Amino acid sequence: MGQIIKFIYVFFKFIYRIYKSIYTLFIHYLVKQCGKNLKVVPNIKIIGGDCISIGNNVIIRKHSIIAAQIKYHKQKFRPNIIIEDNVDLGESCFITSISNISIGKGTTTGRLVTITDNAHGTTTLKDMKKYIPDRIVVSKGPVHIGKNVWIGDKVTILPNVTIGDGAIIGANAVVSKDIPPYCIAIGIPAKVIKNLNDE
Repeated sequence: MGQIIKFIYVFFKFIYRIYKSIYTLFIHYLVKQCGKNLKVVPNIKIIGGDCISIGNNVIIRKHSIIAAQIKYHKQKFRPNIIIEDNVDLGESCFITSISNISIGKGTTTGRLVTITDNAHGTTTLKDMKKYIPDRIVVSKGPVHIGKNVWIGDKVTILPNVTIGDGAIIGANAVVSKDIPPYCIAIGIPAKVIKNLNDE
């Protein structure tokens, strides 16, 4: 009985490995540009692949969504999402762009991270009285994340933000302003609590 269970386990593991390979190959053809050695866990979602570039040795973990929004109702956009080499996106990450999002080499995220360069409507009273789906989609500016940045679980990175190389963003932080290189930032809104450049 044990041998049968072991055989079934090995068989399904083999089938799953083939499925992952086919799924990864599918992603290669779905995006604008894709480097070597992409690793994806099935059940990720790609929207607007023609506007998404992925570098070498990138890992995209399960339930992640990468969305380059080309249109919304009557609005049309020219988004650009660049994920550079050796980026590791944690489970259930959500990246959405109508403008420009770039993620630098070696950056790693935890789970449930949101990176967005856009929002539904503005914070004017006129817009806020509208039914939310009827509000236009706007961008306050691009998001640029540097090299070797560590982004903790459940972090939200808002539009018009630059995060410098080597920065660490603590779990649950909301990044609404620029974070300099080699700094540690935490909180809502995220504030720098340690600047390693001063050491």
